[in-house]
Amino acid sequence: MGSQLVPFLIEAKRSSYAAGTGNRVQSLLPGGIQLEYRSGDWLYRDIYFGEEFFAGHEVVYYRNRPWWSMVYAGGVKLEEPPPDQIYSFLRRALLMVDAQVPFRGPDSFEEGDFRYACAWRGTVEWFEGMEVIFHRERIAYQLTFSGGMIN
Repeated sequence: MGSQLVPFLIEAKRSSYAAGTGNRVQSLLPGGIQLEYRSGDWLYRDIYFGEEFFAGHEVVYYRNRPWWSMVYAGGVKLEEPPPDQIYSFLRRALLMVDAQVPFRGPDSFEEGDFRYACAWRGTVEWFEGMEVIFHRERIAYQLTFSGGMIN
């Protein structure tokens, strides 16, 4: 079952926020935005609060038992470009999540005036990191994250 976690996590992340469609459901917590993805015995749940600045929590369940979790917080740091452009670029970066680092996006990605960078330490069992989006070499967005396996 542990060997199924990373492939499921990648599939869930690519099918939720990064996809733009989000798989949004009624939030369990008032004021939250909740995204879910299910496959067999696995459930991915992402609940976050806020828009330009936000904080959230992802949990992967196996047979209704919490198995893996990640917390994150961050947001937009500039007035220009508009947040929707920043978040659109972020979703494209997050679609590149891979098995080596199934937390957020790749270590780097560039498109037009935007550059995404993600740095982390640890493994899927226990990790922490930060992602940044630069717009014309100015920090436009920043997020920190941490998490790992739940015992």
